[in-house]
Amino acid sequence: MKVTFRGNRFNILFFNAAAVYHHHKHIISFVSSWPDPNGLFKAVKADASQKVYLAGVRALGMVDKTITGPFFRLLGIQKGILNMNIHLHQMQLGLDRWSKDAISLMDGEALFDEAVVKRHKDALYHSLFAASEDEELDTLTQQALEVVCASMLILLERQAEEQLPGGRFWEPSEAEIQKSQHVPTTNVVSERDFAVLDNLLRAKPNATSLACEAYIMWLNNQTSTWLRNLTVEEKERHMAYARTHAASDSKKRINKSRSSAYRPCLRSNGRKKTKSKEQGRGRWP
Repeated sequence: MKVTFRGNRFNILFFNAAAVYHHHKHIISFVSSWPDPNGLFKAVKADASQKVYLAGVRALGMVDKTITGPFFRLLGIQKGILNMNIHLHQMQLGLDRWSKDAISLMDGEALFDEAVVKRHKDALYHSLFAASEDEELDTLTQQALEVVCASMLILLERQAEEQLPGGRFWEPSEAEIQKSQHVPTTNVVSERDFAVLDNLLRAKPNATSLACEAYIMWLNNQTSTWLRNLTVEEKERHMAYARTHAASDSKKRINKSRSSAYRPCLRSNGRKKTKSKEQGRGRWP
């Protein structure tokens, strides 16, 4: 099971846990077949055979299939952040219920309306929710789920307080809905910006921060498309303005940067001079 890390950091822990539980017998079989295992292989075999660890990854995998996976897909479906209110409230109710008794979660109860967002009922799903025929493993899994759900509930009520019942935006006005309709539901855009910046710094290590910023803004604002749609006269006017003011704007930025860099040095030198004068006064007979 492979999934790219980029863009999935939110859910990668839960996804990988589901894969580990699905393959845990294969993992044990592989490390056991090694003719002369080293310390790492022995440790992996020992951990993979522990019911406490197995119950932990099983619980995290169930969270992926029932809570975090569908929730992340919901974020991609809903166009406005306030449209998530009903789903956040549904999550609050489900986490509160499962933090007290997670049996229904283990039995495959859905958190969100499957007509809106479906769960991925693949091989991993069937492995996670299949009857284990091990009462101790089931008990440990239930305990782990209740602990995880309780922790997630605390985070949800703290992070989404304003969008839950009693919060400022729980029942937004039409004006607030209009204002927030373009507010992104995720931070994928900023994640993508940092990915582009990371690639730029690797490819062009000597590039200035201004150059990197200009490149990222050029991509995000689709400046080339905007320029192509201008008339010849408008394009020439904008290009002439850019050529005329580019040098002066760059000089202002450089001076501001130098001023910021020199300011701590000036303060430090000022303190040294003041200290030297005070010491000189103290030595004067």
